[in-house]
Amino acid sequence: MRQQFYHIASIGFHHEYRGDGFFGGLSVTWSTDSKKGMDNLEVLVKPFTGGINVFCSDPELLKEERESIVLRLSPADPYFFNFTDLGSEHKPNTRVFVFSDQGLEPPKSTLHSGEFATAVDSLEILSQKVLGQLLPRLNDGEIFLYDSWGNQMPIRDYARYFTESGELVFYAGDEQKRVGYFKTSQAMERPPFGIICLMPHILYERFRLKGEAVSYRVRFRARRTYWKYILSDKTLDKFSRLSVIDIQKKEIHFKEGEFEIQPEWKVRSFESDVEIPFNADYDARFQLIERSRDENQAGKVIYRHLPQASPEQLYPLPTNTDILFSHIFI
Repeated sequence: MRQQFYHIASIGFHHEYRGDGFFGGLSVTWSTDSKKGMDNLEVLVKPFTGGINVFCSDPELLKEERESIVLRLSPADPYFFNFTDLGSEHKPNTRVFVFSDQGLEPPKSTLHSGEFATAVDSLEILSQKVLGQLLPRLNDGEIFLYDSWGNQMPIRDYARYFTESGELVFYAGDEQKRVGYFKTSQAMERPPFGIICLMPHILYERFRLKGEAVSYRVRFRARRTYWKYILSDKTLDKFSRLSVIDIQKKEIHFKEGEFEIQPEWKVRSFESDVEIPFNADYDARFQLIERSRDENQAGKVIYRHLPQASPEQLYPLPTNTDILFSHIFI
């Protein structure tokens, strides 16, 4: 007999880098333990380009279930971290982003705290080093363990929390301050970039209330850099009144400077006065012109359409690594 499934939820991935549509630069997988849990609940997760759909043959099975469905996220684009602004520099394998519907109040549909996913939404990975720092403080009663719901765990359950298999989100601290941690399924397992935690009973409540699939989103902000056009072509040395201009919106201005390619070779450069976001569909129309000596006449176009910045390379300012440049050689 054919089994009927109800479409109960969808999660779409979005990124400023890809404009208004879905962002297909993330892959979704799940562990063996998660697969067993989904099978018991008769839940199917179907990835599509830019998100996932969640189906269930019997939504009533979700009604009393408090164990979350955990899905893993990994960047499929090798330059994801270059064109993504996560609020601070993200070091893979040290923190995991957690996107959860727990505590999410309608009509909010984003599975993170702010408009875009940032480091605030990440947890420290429980490594052996971190565990070695936590255990003495736990044993001395200086701090305590709390589950993902904020409930304090009995001391007798501490060992189970650290030794049992399965992915786990927990907190350590006291009533005033707690730090979140993520434990991988296996001790030596490489952690994912992020996880999606869906609470079955919350899915049930919202699906029944809405009468159709619940829609969630995960949104990423594009990284912004200063664009620096570097005039390495020596044939341009004969022009003395060069400028880079924005021929479309005329909002971005470029200031002339000097760039050292080698100690004995310094060339002219033109740097944007504002940071420009990476955008795969961005059609910037910057031109290199030779200005006319008569201000009432248009300049001579040297390069009609200058190339755009690529996220393949980022160049931090030596005195402030938070300020990034995109070098574009002409």
